[in-house]
Order: sequence, then C-alpha cells, then structure tokens
Amino acid sequence: MLAKKGEKREGHVRVEKTAINELSGSLLDIAWSFGPKGVNEACCEDLSMVEFLALDGIFGLVECPVHQVGHSLGFTKSGATRIVNRLVAKGYVTKQTAGYDGRVCCLEATSRGRKVLSETYARYENIIKTLFTDLDPKLVKHMKESLIMFSKLLTQETSTAEKI
Repeated sequence: MLAKKGEKREGHVRVEKTAINELSGSLLDIAWSFGPKGVNEACCEDLSMVEFLALDGIFGLVECPVHQVGHSLGFTKSGATRIVNRLVAKGYVTKQTAGYDGRVCCLEATSRGRKVLSETYARYENIIKTLFTDLDPKLVKHMKESLIMFSKLLTQETSTAEKI
C-alpha cells in the first residue's frame, strides 16, 4: 500500500546527507552526464556505457584480444564476448585472427567506431572547456588534479579488490 503524501513509508530508511553521500551523488551525476545520458541527451550514438568503454579500450590497442576487453572492464571472457558481438553487429568493431596465434580472435575499431569516439571526446572536451571558461585557472588545475587522483585511487582499489 502506498503511503499518503508526507507519511513515512513502512520500512523506509531515510539516508542522512553526509559529505560522503554528497560526493557519491556528485560522482553518479558526473558518470550519468558523461555516460549513457550524455550532456543534452547526446552521448555516443547507439552505444551503452559499457560498449563505449569497450570500444575505447579496443581503439587504444593493436591486435586487442577479446579477453583483454573483459579484463579491462572486470568482466568474464563470455561477458566480454557478448559486448564485442554487439559492437561487431553495430559496425563499430571488426574481428580477425591474431597474427601471432590463429586461435586468438583480435579486435579493431572500424572507421565508424573511431568516428564515434572522436566525436564524443570532442563534444565532452568542448563542454568541459565551456564549464571552466569563467573559473580561476588555479581552481581548474586543482579540480583536474583532484579528479585524476581520485580516479587513480579508485582504479587501484578496484584492482586490489579483484585480487583478493
């Protein structure tokens, strides 16, 4: 049964606003805006966030094996294969046999894949430049350094937790 307006739901726990909760919420807002939603509802054509990240990883490597996509995203090889198959079906990636081992399937971004990466990063670069235009350069530098440091810490924590 629904609670009446203003009444507390049974079993509902109100989350106290703390600095950590506010930080978590801010990070979710950033991830949502620079991810699936995009800024002004524009992100990465018909790619999901995980597909975009996989495509970005594939683009950065020569003869990228499927298992590398899974490793970089923290997915199993079968999970990575499903993502890769979607990218192939959408025309963003091609599969080919690795030159060093005929049993290994490697991936390469197509011109369509490279184009969507280039356009998305250019759009985000312009948005960030616009947001930072009127800010003090020292503040911009501090924000950049803080975000990069937080990202590195998060990446280290994630890789440490995977090894446990």
